[in-house]
Amino acid sequence: MRFSPVLMVLGLMAVGFLVGCQPESSPQLHEVYLYGADDMRLTYAYGGPTRVTIEGVDFSLEEGRVEDPLAVKGTLLIDGKPYLREALPARSQSPFEVERIPLTTDLIVRVHERVAPVLYFDGTMWFTLLESAEPGFRARVVPRLRVGGLQGMGELTQNEVEVLTRELEMRGGALAVAALQAENVPMRTIDGLSEHLRTGLYVQEGLSTDVSAFTPPPESLIWEELVRGDQATGFDEPSFLIVADQGDLLSLWNRAYGSRLSIPPVPTIDFARETVIAVFLGTRPTSGYGVEIQDLRLEDGDLFIDMREVTPPPDSLTAQVITSPWVMLRVLRGGVDVVWFRDSVTDTLLGVARRLQ
Repeated sequence: MRFSPVLMVLGLMAVGFLVGCQPESSPQLHEVYLYGADDMRLTYAYGGPTRVTIEGVDFSLEEGRVEDPLAVKGTLLIDGKPYLREALPARSQSPFEVERIPLTTDLIVRVHERVAPVLYFDGTMWFTLLESAEPGFRARVVPRLRVGGLQGMGELTQNEVEVLTRELEMRGGALAVAALQAENVPMRTIDGLSEHLRTGLYVQEGLSTDVSAFTPPPESLIWEELVRGDQATGFDEPSFLIVADQGDLLSLWNRAYGSRLSIPPVPTIDFARETVIAVFLGTRPTSGYGVEIQDLRLEDGDLFIDMREVTPPPDSLTAQVITSPWVMLRVLRGGVDVVWFRDSVTDTLLGVARRLQ
């Protein structure tokens, strides 16, 4: 079969006409809003060469590459630049605040608007502080090691994640960053786009230190059991007492041994350096009950005693007699005014001891 040269020319002209009439491909714009340390918007363009109008201003999109720390692989040049950079008005309030705590890796996080997530960079590694948080949140947070930097923040692509993560790491210090909710990121209408992504980030640099949040570790105290018994008089209910001086010790000693004909001598205590603490369980229906002191600790200036009540096993043989178990402790610390008693098993508060008046 032979083709007429005229028909072939007409056919090629028709194809050329159709190709020339094909519409330009719709571009994609990805906008990154960086608040806090920068207050700027970075717009990245994707797709094929074309033109786009952003808020009444025409921009040409074309292929090419310009070396720039914030240039993203796979994007188009916008008027010959790797991205469109625009200044933003500063926010009236930061959506969150992160503060260090002295002598610990924990951090204090305060949240003023919903964010998700909140990350922390200590200058070397990335950590997750919160997956999400609502306004009013305030707590001490333990950082959890994170892999991937800004991965999963807003609608960032993988290439954008790599560029922005590297940019923040190069700033040479600790910082915190959170993703803003879509409703808190400005929205501008741009016609003719096949994709329009927006990601809002707030970056906090120069973390301050919250000295008031520091809690010293518990301090162990030197103590010993002074004496114990199970026949106290005048203590029907549990009682927790601090003995203030030798006279008070003598009075309490007589009550503890009130049911005995022979009372042991009262020990001499240096109350300038020592404190005597007494625990009376109150009356119990049989023998076999007692008090077990397990630990004494000084926490943030307060003395805590961990104890538990000893009870007779269900099948044990016990004397069917009313008892009143008690114990006195000698602690190498003077001037104790208040002692808190905790159940060593459930960690619940059992009682509070105050100085005898």
